[in-house]
Amino acid sequence: MSACEGAPSPTRFVIPTNGRACSELVQGDLQFLKSTALPRKALQKLAWRWIKFNLVGGIGIGVQLTALWALTHVVRCNYLIATALAVETTVLHNFLWHQRFTWADRIRNHWRESLIRLLQFNLTNGLVSILGNLILMRALVGGLLLPVLIANMLSIATCSAANFVLSELYVFRAKAISPRRHRDTEKNRRDRSKLNKKAR
Repeated sequence: MSACEGAPSPTRFVIPTNGRACSELVQGDLQFLKSTALPRKALQKLAWRWIKFNLVGGIGIGVQLTALWALTHVVRCNYLIATALAVETTVLHNFLWHQRFTWADRIRNHWRESLIRLLQFNLTNGLVSILGNLILMRALVGGLLLPVLIANMLSIATCSAANFVLSELYVFRAKAISPRRHRDTEKNRRDRSKLNKKAR
């Protein structure tokens, strides 16, 4: 019996009777491993992005709580107005960090794209954060009589998951390269390769 005989396939059990069957079994195993490698890498990348998202969000919580405290205790704003202003301050802070850190691999440094992305971020993350915070703050402070800062922390935690999904799938989504741009990129790469060969 050869070393490959009796080896189970990831999807079925095959007992090869000759060298050709054994070779096909090995190729099937390799194809299975290749097919599972990409989803695993994608999940690892998504998990790392989620960690970075929450790291930025953690800093943003400090920004929001500081702004909220200053607006309610120093400026003496109404707690709902102070919440809206504090949330918008945090939205701007988080956008800058997400563009430069969390989704930096998807960002092309162009001011027009950044402005459009900022608008999208405000209409998604900003809207979810502001409306979600206002509704929850009204329920938690006005209804359950919780302290303002504790209620605000609960509101932030509730909105974070929705904001990550919106950012990943819409605001900072990976954009497909057009065929014309792809051809230009390939042409530039070939031109650089020719120049490097001539320089040698």
